[in-house]
Formats: sequence, C-alpha cells, structure tokens
Amino acid sequence: MKKIIPSLFCAVVMCFSLIAFAGCGETKYSYAELQRDFETFVTENTFSANTDTGLFNENGYVEIKYANPKLVSAINNSANKQYMFTRLTNNLSSEQAVFEPALQASLLYVSKYISVKPASEIPTNVSTQLYNKFIELKSKASDLQNDIIKFNIRGDNFKADGAIEASFLNSLLQNYYQLIIIACDFSEKFIEVANEYILLDAPDNATGRVATGKIERFYLEKLTQNAISYSKGYLSTFYNQSLMQSGQEVYTNANTIKVLNDSLKLYYANQQNLEDFEKKYDSGEMNVLEKNVVQSYKTAQDYQEIFDLGYASFKNSYQKVDNMIIDPNEEFDPNSNIQAHKQIIKQYLGNEYVNMANFANEILKKVSLL
Repeated sequence: MKKIIPSLFCAVVMCFSLIAFAGCGETKYSYAELQRDFETFVTENTFSANTDTGLFNENGYVEIKYANPKLVSAINNSANKQYMFTRLTNNLSSEQAVFEPALQASLLYVSKYISVKPASEIPTNVSTQLYNKFIELKSKASDLQNDIIKFNIRGDNFKADGAIEASFLNSLLQNYYQLIIIACDFSEKFIEVANEYILLDAPDNATGRVATGKIERFYLEKLTQNAISYSKGYLSTFYNQSLMQSGQEVYTNANTIKVLNDSLKLYYANQQNLEDFEKKYDSGEMNVLEKNVVQSYKTAQDYQEIFDLGYASFKNSYQKVDNMIIDPNEEFDPNSNIQAHKQIIKQYLGNEYVNMANFANEILKKVSLL
C-alpha cells in the first residue's frame, strides 16, 4: 500500500502540472512585436539580386518574382491558358491576372498603416489574436515560396504541359489561394483593430476639407473588402480548374477580376496625387475640382450603409456554402439551401460589390483631374 500512494501522488501532481501548462501555454504578443516582425517578414521576403524568390517589392507591396525563365515564358504565353500558368501574371490589364492582384489588394491597408504608432493602448489579447493570424500568413507564404522553388529547380527541364509541372502547379495554386484567404482575414482583423485603437478619426476642416488621410483610408478599406469579395465569391470557384470551350478558357475569360484590377490600377496611378490633396487640409477654401473630390467621397460614404448590408449577407452565405467550386452540370434547385446562399452571393457580387467599387473609384477619377 505504501508503494501505491506515492505513485498516485505523482500521477495527481503530473495531472495538475499538465492542466496548468495547458492553461498558461499560449504565447502572448504585443502590438509592437507584430509591427517589428511584420517589417522583418517583408524585408526577408523582398526580391533582390541575391534571392531566387520574393513576395514583395522595394515599396513593401506584393510583387511575386519567378526566377525560372521557362516558367516566366509559360506565364506570359496567352495561347496556352489551359495549363493555368498564365494565371500567375501580375499584368493588371489581363483577365489572367487572377491571383496576385487579390493578394496585393488584401495587404495594401496593412502595408500602409502597420508602422503607425497606436493612438491608444492595444490590449494584449487583441494584439495576440492579430499576431496569431500573422503567424498563419507567414506559414502559408512559406508554403507558396517552396512551391515556386520547385519550378526554379526544374530549370531547363520545365515543360508547360508536363505531368511533373502540373503536379507542382496544383500545389502552388492551392497554397496561393489559401494564402490570399489568410491575408484577407488578417487584413480584415487589422482594419478592425486599426479603427478602434490605432488611427484617430480626426474632424474635417470648417472649409469642408476632409481630415488628412481619411479618404485614402476609406479607399484602401474598400480595396480590402473588394479582395475578400472577389477571392471568396469568384476565385474560390475556379482557382485550380480550367474549362476550354472554342479555344477560350471559360473561367478567366469571364474577367471577374476586372473590378479589382481596375481599382488597383486607379490607386497606383493616383496614390501620390491623393496624398498631396489630403495634405492640403489647412489650405483654405477649395476650388471646384477639389470640391468634386470631396463630394465623390461623401457619395461613396452615403452608399456605405447599403453596401454593409449586402456585404454582411455575402459573408454569412459564404460561410454556409461548403464548396464554391463551379460544377458546369449543376442544375438550379429552388429547394436547395446551398443554392439559395449561392444566389445571395451572386446578387451581392452583381450589385453592392460593383456599385461600391464604382463609387470609390469615382473619388480617384476626380483626384486625377486635380
């Protein structure tokens, strides 16, 4: 009996130790750690002459480089869309640019504001939640880079129609899509935190000028939501599928990326002009062209309530649909809950999604006239 008691005692102690360890095992992160580590992540993954893979350019924006010349040739060969390498292009004027623009847009808001000193202290539980999403982002980015490296290793043996390449590409597209979704979720959480703790909602000037930076923040938030809408509503349906009909690749020929690509082109072309305009906060009365910018911004804001309702319905329905992949043979069933949710998604993409993008883009069109 005396031998059993110590054993029981040890077992009890170990049990309590495991419980205590499990309860206290979660690592906590401060927002300063996120800022530091995100900057390191971008720096370490910026393409340079000394690297053969890269996710960012010198401006800190997403720009993926492919070192294998034969892979680059396949990406630019629009005659072979069925092999799906063309979908890796970053040409915003091409309907084949379906992945990189979504990743670019999903991280622009974060890239712009993550270095800003918070206006108020961010609770540790909030910064930890955000950091954990960042960990997921880094992990999936590493998976994507490993897939790219496989093509670099293939070198001159690369064949666009090869079985090995098809296998490598399937893994790459899977990881690319998952990275985009994780980036979207990370950015949406970051915007929520930024609006509550980081960025001040400063008052507008008595002259009618909008507080400095407010318009650009609005536009980048819409770009993030555009990336989420496109990625979950459209890209999710065909990201690793190809359907050729009459010499056309059906899914990309539909050009569902156009709304997002056009918004990105407008932003890149007018980013500096918008910043310059917003810095004129204390410059007194506005001229007609400046008033047009502010009016376009207010019009977009007025549409916000309608957009929010559609966006909320879209996100709710997306959660209810297990598989958005297109089935060309699927017949509409009015009694199907899944198809009902798909219909809600389709209606949002054809209405509020497009309308808000148009309203937001009108701001930058007016900026371009300044």
